[in-house]
Amino acid sequence: TSAGSDQHTHDCEASLIRRENLAMSAQLYTSEQAREGILKRGLLSDATVPGHIQERLDTLFESPGITPLAAVQKILKSVSQGGDKSVCQWTLDIDGVDLGGDVEVPVAKLEKAVSSCDAAVVEALRLSRDRVLEFHRRQPVTSWMTTELGGQLGQVISPIEKVAFYVPGGTAPLPSTVLMSVLPAVVAKSRELLIFSPPDRKTGGIA
Repeated sequence: TSAGSDQHTHDCEASLIRRENLAMSAQLYTSEQAREGILKRGLLSDATVPGHIQERLDTLFESPGITPLAAVQKILKSVSQGGDKSVCQWTLDIDGVDLGGDVEVPVAKLEKAVSSCDAAVVEALRLSRDRVLEFHRRQPVTSWMTTELGGQLGQVISPIEKVAFYVPGGTAPLPSTVLMSVLPAVVAKSRELLIFSPPDRKTGGIA
C-alpha cells in the first residue's frame, strides 16, 4: 500500500512539473500585444499574393497590379451580368477548360463515375453518408411554442429553400466536403441543393 501511495505521489508531482513547464513555455500576451498580433485581421483589400500569381492576374485581367479583391469583384460582376455564359468563359480563361456552354454535369456522367470507382471506396462513402445523416437527424433543433411565459412565444425552424455548396475538386477532390455540408441540408429538407466544383484541367470533368 505504501509503495502504491508513493508511486501515486510521484506521478502527481511529475504531472505538476509537466504543467508548470508547459505554462512557462507558452507565450502570454497582453491585450495590446494580442490585438497587434494573433488577433489582428487584415482587410481583404490589403491581401497580397506571391509574385508568380500576381503576374498571372496582371495578364489575365490585363490590369497591372490588380488586387485579388478587384479580380474577384470583376468576376462576380461579369457572372452577375452574363450568367452561365460568363462562368464558361472564366473557366476557359482561368482553368483552360472548355465547358461547351453547359455548366451542369449530366446524370449519365455521374452514374458512370460511380460505377468506375472502387467498390470499397463507394461502400465507405455510403457508410459515411448514413452515419452523418443519422447524426444530424438526432440534433435537437425543433420548432416549439408556449403560452406559459405570457402570450405566445417560441421559435420556428424552417430550412433555407435554396442552398449552394462549393466542393474542392480538380487536383484535390474532397468528397468529405459533400458529406459534411450537403447532408445537413438534406436532413433540413432544403428544396434545392446546388453543388459547384472546378473541373479537372486535364479531363475537363468533375465526376
